Amino acid sequence: MECSALPDSIERISYQVFNNCTSLMIPSLPLSLKEIGVGAFMNCTNLQEVSFNSPELIAIGYQCFKNCTNLKITEQTLPDKVITVGQEAFYGCENLVMNFATGAASVTDFLTDSFHGTSSLTLSGSLPDNLITIGTRALRDDAS
Repeated sequence: MECSALPDSIERISYQVFNNCTSLMIPSLPLSLKEIGVGAFMNCTNLQEVSFNSPELIAIGYQCFKNCTNLKITEQTLPDKVITVGQEAFYGCENLVMNFATGAASVTDFLTDSFHGTSSLTLSGSLPDNLITIGTRALRDDAS
């Protein structure tokens, strides 16, 4: 399934909407998006580049991008209003690059296993100043 864009009117992508859509490609998320729900893109193994261009995004849900093995975040950062990166949100995203030098200013929680198993995870910059919780194995790399 290839989708050139989701409508800008979408504010929430709900529970497992695209789960197991192995050929899914969505280059950018809607500008009005506030929440990505539980498992919304889980196991979308062909999902490659996603632009988190929504200035209103506040929550990335549990297992949201779990096992999206080819996922790369276009800007390599999260929008400033994101507060929570859910449990196992990026678990198993082997090629993930995340830059905290810009953006992600409001993040308070990286929950358990949020970036676990991202063997090529590149974190640049400092972790967000507002960070309160770094959950168990949140940044664990099993490859090393």
